[in-house]
Amino acid sequence: FDKVLRVEYQDNSSQWSRAGLIVRDVLNFGVDRAAQGEGAAGRYQKCHVNPVGPTLTGPGTGGNGAWETNRRLTTGAATTAAGGGGGPVPYPNAWCRIKRTGSTFEMFRSSDAVTWTSLGTTTFDPAMPAKLYVGPEFAPENGNVTNEADRGTWLAKIRDYGDFKVASAAAKFSKIAKNADGSITIEWTGGGTLQAGASVAGPWQDVAGAASPYTFKPSTAALFGRIKN
Repeated sequence: FDKVLRVEYQDNSSQWSRAGLIVRDVLNFGVDRAAQGEGAAGRYQKCHVNPVGPTLTGPGTGGNGAWETNRRLTTGAATTAAGGGGGPVPYPNAWCRIKRTGSTFEMFRSSDAVTWTSLGTTTFDPAMPAKLYVGPEFAPENGNVTNEADRGTWLAKIRDYGDFKVASAAAKFSKIAKNADGSITIEWTGGGTLQAGASVAGPWQDVAGAASPYTFKPSTAALFGRIKN
């Protein structure tokens, strides 16, 4: 799989509060790896972002303000990191991505879902199962909120979760020219579909068979066009 999401917002609960993507082999969240009363905490890989600005750690300590790649390599073991950085996090456009190839996972960050920067890789040994649990996660880390009275319920806004897709450049007009015979030639870049309408508000209709450059003779006094990505 190759999954992405965008973190629009998260409360500045604790210094290490985290919102983003997680991949797990089991669903025993919250198990104390020392107690292991419900089984040892499972293996996982995360790609997430931390708060920017003052938090309730301290209170007043600044959030880590970057991407992280926290993981647990061995069932019941302590956690480690595969890499991170890229701060300060550009909310509301904090994109997280995890790509699986076999038992190797690569994590990425982006501020626009077009340009992606690798945050590191993890290869699990023994290999992760073929079937895993993947999706959004929010961990406000109440235990790192210094004053007990401040601990409570927190909010995160996570958007656009789904499969990674290569983003194409936005289509746009590059040339509009009137020819000697009264026809119009339109050129555009970035692919897309040429649409025409009698008003700037539409309704819009695809122009059948149109490809750049496209030449036509107007049949009305006013005609509006746009490129649909």
